Amino acid sequence: MLLIQKLEYYDHLTANEQTVAHYLLDNQHRMQDVSISEISKNTYTSLSTTVRLSKKCGYQGWKELKKALIEEMNYLNKQTTHVDANYPFKQGDSIFTIAKNLSSLLSESILDTYQLLEHDSFQKAILLLRSSQIINVYGITHPISVAYDFKLKMRTIGKTVNIIQDEDAYYYYSYYTNKDTCSLFVSYSGETLELLSPLKRIKEKGYPVVTLTSIGDNTFSKLADAWLPITTKEKLSNKIATFSSNIAIHYLLDLIFACIFEANYDEHIKTKKEISKQLDYERFSNVSLLNDEIES
Repeated sequence: MLLIQKLEYYDHLTANEQTVAHYLLDNQHRMQDVSISEISKNTYTSLSTTVRLSKKCGYQGWKELKKALIEEMNYLNKQTTHVDANYPFKQGDSIFTIAKNLSSLLSESILDTYQLLEHDSFQKAILLLRSSQIINVYGITHPISVAYDFKLKMRTIGKTVNIIQDEDAYYYYSYYTNKDTCSLFVSYSGETLELLSPLKRIKEKGYPVVTLTSIGDNTFSKLADAWLPITTKEKLSNKIATFSSNIAIHYLLDLIFACIFEANYDEHIKTKKEISKQLDYERFSNVSLLNDEIES
């Protein structure tokens, strides 16, 4: 959950903390200049109220909360296109306007996801996934549909990927997870209730977990051994479709495949060529550009 969402949902806050949260939301545009003494003076609350609010949001104190809020707002306000991720087209748009808007949205979503990558966490995720014999991918609905292409790609280099997407499978696969398995959880919100129990079960066993989620403070990213963030421009429900998040997930899964492939590049290339000779020998095209060069 994004920090601004935590401040918007007042259920867990006292009346004074709600007042401070409302003040922070109203002054997001000038957060760099907001001080704890200013908050206290303008909201008629004590300094400790802001500190308590900070701790309820998961931070040690006001300075940490302020830093996180500034970083989050900078990210959310960063926009390189006019296209709305939730409603990238409207009634009456021409087919080429729709085509252009979706092209811009998908390109930006991939670029944004790339820019969110943090070297150490990304490297750790690749090492965990590469060193495992089996990768179990957990997810529901739209996110998990993208994982089938990942499974097919990984099969070409001899890597076993299981797609886990129903309640019984969540239980059994997490129960029988062992040291040879890396579990990959895909959840845009990072709070998918159906996946929380198997994730915790695997963590209790001490086996590696990699998560793909939106940015912000969410349970999955906290529990993960390695977390890969995806572009976070979509609402959870108020949208036409998962255009942005799906392409971002697809990009990260392709990236994982590519990095694992690269680790044994020559061997994988050789194997793919050998398999292609047996499986693809009847494939041809009248377009010369598509035909493979004949090796001597």
